[in-house]
Amino acid sequence: MGLSPADLIALDASVSAASGSASADDVRGCVRRPLAGLDAGLVANAAWTRHVQLIFGTLVPQWGMLLTTTAEDRHALQATLVGASNGKEWQHSGELRVQLAQVSLPVLLACLPLATEAGASLDVLDTYATLLRHYVSADQMALYVENAHFIDDHALFASHLCSLPAKLANTFGLRHTDFQDDDTREWYTDTRFYPTITRHIAAQMSQTCNDTALELITELLAKMVRQGYQDVCFSAFLTVVVDECARQADAATYQRRCLQIWKRLDRLTAKETRHGAVLRYIQQQLTRFHPPLASTALASAIQRLATRLQPILYDASTVADFVLYALTIKLGHWPIPVVRTAVAMGIHAIGLAKDDNIDGDDATMPLADETKLFVYKCADKVTERWADPVFINHSSDSERQYLTACLMILFGYTDELMMGDIQSTGQLRNGITAWLKTADAATAKLSMIVAEVMADKMSNGRDKLDFGVDMEQDLLDLKALAYAPDALVLVDLDQPLTVVEEPDDAVASNLDSDGDEEDEDELDPDALVVPDDDDDEDEKEDPDLVPYAMEDESDEEEVDASKKKRVRTPAYLSELSDYLKNQEDPVMLEVALRAAAPLIRVKIGHGTEIDEWAPTLVQRLIMFPESYSITDQQQLQIQALAALVVGSPQIAAPLAIDQVFSKNTSVSQRTMILRVLSIAALELSGWDTSKTSSSAPPPAGTALPPIPLPVEDHQEAMQLDWPAPPSTSSSSKVVFKSSRMAAEQRQQQKIQRNQLAGIAGRCFFFPLVTGWWDATQTRLGWLLEYPMLVEQLIMTLNVVMQCASNTTDKRKIVQEYFDFALSMRFIPNLSPRAVRALLLGFHTILQVCYKDQGNLLLMDYTAVLVDTKQWLEGRKKKLKT
Repeated sequence: MGLSPADLIALDASVSAASGSASADDVRGCVRRPLAGLDAGLVANAAWTRHVQLIFGTLVPQWGMLLTTTAEDRHALQATLVGASNGKEWQHSGELRVQLAQVSLPVLLACLPLATEAGASLDVLDTYATLLRHYVSADQMALYVENAHFIDDHALFASHLCSLPAKLANTFGLRHTDFQDDDTREWYTDTRFYPTITRHIAAQMSQTCNDTALELITELLAKMVRQGYQDVCFSAFLTVVVDECARQADAATYQRRCLQIWKRLDRLTAKETRHGAVLRYIQQQLTRFHPPLASTALASAIQRLATRLQPILYDASTVADFVLYALTIKLGHWPIPVVRTAVAMGIHAIGLAKDDNIDGDDATMPLADETKLFVYKCADKVTERWADPVFINHSSDSERQYLTACLMILFGYTDELMMGDIQSTGQLRNGITAWLKTADAATAKLSMIVAEVMADKMSNGRDKLDFGVDMEQDLLDLKALAYAPDALVLVDLDQPLTVVEEPDDAVASNLDSDGDEEDEDELDPDALVVPDDDDDEDEKEDPDLVPYAMEDESDEEEVDASKKKRVRTPAYLSELSDYLKNQEDPVMLEVALRAAAPLIRVKIGHGTEIDEWAPTLVQRLIMFPESYSITDQQQLQIQALAALVVGSPQIAAPLAIDQVFSKNTSVSQRTMILRVLSIAALELSGWDTSKTSSSAPPPAGTALPPIPLPVEDHQEAMQLDWPAPPSTSSSSKVVFKSSRMAAEQRQQQKIQRNQLAGIAGRCFFFPLVTGWWDATQTRLGWLLEYPMLVEQLIMTLNVVMQCASNTTDKRKIVQEYFDFALSMRFIPNLSPRAVRALLLGFHTILQVCYKDQGNLLLMDYTAVLVDTKQWLEGRKKKLKT
């Protein structure tokens, strides 16, 4: 009969009260007595949790030597945590052991930092590490999977298990991580821990098929993926699963389990992360094979790998995203054999047509109708990108070759009718024409390959197109991909996946000739050396022997100019973000900074690209390094940020304002952001600064930097892009047009929509005022130390208020401005510049926002006007005294 909760509480209280005077038998009895007759009711009680805390939080640090001396003592500690299955004294069921692990694991993890803070010895920490290892043993992981329906929260339990490496690493520091050999590393290092438990759970896939077990496995995998260990985890998982699937008698059921796990991961992890990990696993399996791309051994490996991976990873409903990711994302990042394998997996997932006339190994299967539609859609996506003029003019050579190889791979699955449908859209022909017009010979040759393959496929081999240009071997290998459909060949899955690597002829010849060359080049040390005139001429002609220039003779500007020519201008905002991220390359940073404003303005109004990249670009443009000497750097930053705020005001403006009140920004950066907000507000409202040159400038204009606003220029450019509408009037008809109508039309053309309507307060004014109130509560120091920054903040508010004078936010903005201005009364020694800026704000309210509306102003803001008058009169008296 086991202990009741009351008995357990009494036992713990007696040992805890005795503290250091307790005997060894009392301590051992406190650990062992509750294990006899232990049941689920006692474990679920809060008394058991306190019991575990007493043992591992108090007794183990104090009596560690006693409790770990004998095997029976160590077994008692282990049974307290995870139960005992084959002990002589205790036998616990699987359900009870899982329940014990759920209760004890969080307690033991919490003991680690407490022991570290208390200065516990390394022996105690090693004891904790040894006990924690029992939670992730092969038998224990199998127990979790078999009894997953007894685990209350799968996600929380998986999080606790996956936190072991971080917890133990923080506890031990570098004591167990200074080994270079993976075999000698501690079990809890991430390079050993995550692959080990992944193999343990993958081995249980063949033992269980219930939904709760699959959910637990999914949660464990998802947690490891979210921590960034998807590569090592998927490599270990797929290696075990692929081998196990080949040994299964009912392979279809096993494959369905794997597919269920993969689909469950869709709602827990990012698809791009999983797709990238799968492609890296494929690359790892194919690393031993080298060009040529059309080699027999490489094709055989691709066929077998695709045939084995597809059933356990993707089906017809999920494979399209994976294939398109390999074809169109991260161009040039994946080797061509990896892309071939991904496309072959997509073909297998959709399905091949049945043909009873096919016999023998390596026979070619026809495509099903659904598969033909899948190939057509993929080819259409790739063709659209391949024929894009921006891609043709701004992509790198590796990206062009990669996308052309993707086209060749897809063309390998097309027939005469499919190729006719692909080229009927006209994109492919227009792309070939655009590629041939480029001045680059390598680019033109790629388009020639595409044209030759297209002509050959459309005529089913009857008509051959030959440009008569000598092609390099790598281009011929690229063309051969269009005639090597890997997925259409039946393979024998009984053969092992590994194949023999083809020998490299060049390497073999070098190995055979190394000895002969050494014998020929060996010199006699006693021989007389006679200088040869030919050697002197060779040395003079050898460019590698040109002497280096001295430091004072080096021309760094010429080097930078040549490097700038090699760095192409970014064509997409994603490329611009990557350029700005590389803060170690000043040339790339300068190219990105000079291209930022024009590129962002081109993207305005076209799709959602600018909204997607606005958060990243705002951060990187503001935090642009100041250590490099770039001409007009701050001016370029202001122009780029202003264009970004104009293009995406609802996202970029609040993020930029957050940086104004951040601890990580400098005074110059805050001033720059406030200027950017002023410029963007003027441009969005349609304010024409050219008219202010002849007349008196507006009050808010004095705080703006001398940067011309490109509003009118952009309007003229937009008008030039559109063709003039055709005239509908006949030459024989007289058209009457009065001067009044002409004047009204000219007046209508001058009217511009205020794009600040609806966002002036929400995205510009109110975040600035809210940041001010927060700053006055927490960081008042910088407001008093930098009066010019306070003035710039007030002037920015003045500009926004003036630009929003004809919007629905005007009344709320004016009310907030009065509250903001009156709060300045309580700042001691307010600078005269800030007072002048506030007076300009009051002037804007009177002469712009409520011009000729004095009665309405007095009715709406009676109280604040009286307070403002009293404050200004008080300052006037102080000045007189």
